[in-house]
Amino acid sequence: MYKCYSSCYTTNPTLPTLAAIGYIYRRYLFPVARQSFLMSHFPVTCSMLSATHLAQYVGDTYALQRPVVCAIIRSGVNDTYSVRYAGGQYVLRVYSLGWRTLNEIEEELRLLIALRDAGIRVSYPVGDAKGGYIQMLDAPEGLRYAVLFSYAPGDKIHNFTPEQHYNAGVSIAQLHKVTEGFSLNRTNYTADTVLIQPMADITAFFSKPCPELEYLQTTHKLLLSEWAKADTTQLRTGAVHLDMWFDNMNVDEAGQPTIFDFDFCGNG
Repeated sequence: MYKCYSSCYTTNPTLPTLAAIGYIYRRYLFPVARQSFLMSHFPVTCSMLSATHLAQYVGDTYALQRPVVCAIIRSGVNDTYSVRYAGGQYVLRVYSLGWRTLNEIEEELRLLIALRDAGIRVSYPVGDAKGGYIQMLDAPEGLRYAVLFSYAPGDKIHNFTPEQHYNAGVSIAQLHKVTEGFSLNRTNYTADTVLIQPMADITAFFSKPCPELEYLQTTHKLLLSEWAKADTTQLRTGAVHLDMWFDNMNVDEAGQPTIFDFDFCGNG
């Protein structure tokens, strides 16, 4: 190759320069460009963030005592991870892209902090090393928010004993006493948002009548008629959980529940 360059140089000084550039491109630059192309990301709508890297991020951001181990618990509307470290355990929620606005999350956390301060057993937000509660993660699909929560002790109980039913009722009643008159800058739950709009959305998925749709329509009419009988002047209003069931509370060995997942909280 060197001799070719020398020979060409004697007849046309520009040829060896062009040949050298071509060789360098084929030998060095083209493989890099090809590899870059192959490694480029295909657009995504939803990703699952690496638990290993989240462990490192959470450990650094919250100054947790090592070792820190992160593992996915559930992937759904939001992704939920367990975070174990030398000093205990937390739960990390990573919100899906566009699922909640920053203001909606701030209002959820404001409610949880108020409940915690009132002595209600809830899973509450944990501040990072700088005192912040909401993290912003640059995921492949776009910006996703994340919040670290205290761990709710105990386990999920699918079949409550009478005592556990009683304790759950007491906890929910105490929660509603605190939230009465508590206003959130979030969704207002009314007959329209809870019954009318959802029924319209559900009906659109059925191409023809069926027993399941008929059941929903009958129940829908019954609930609306009962709602119409209510004297709204006598109803207490305030912040509500709106997703209160056994899957959103853990019960400890003493039979005491801790309530979590206020993602659907609003005014009702």
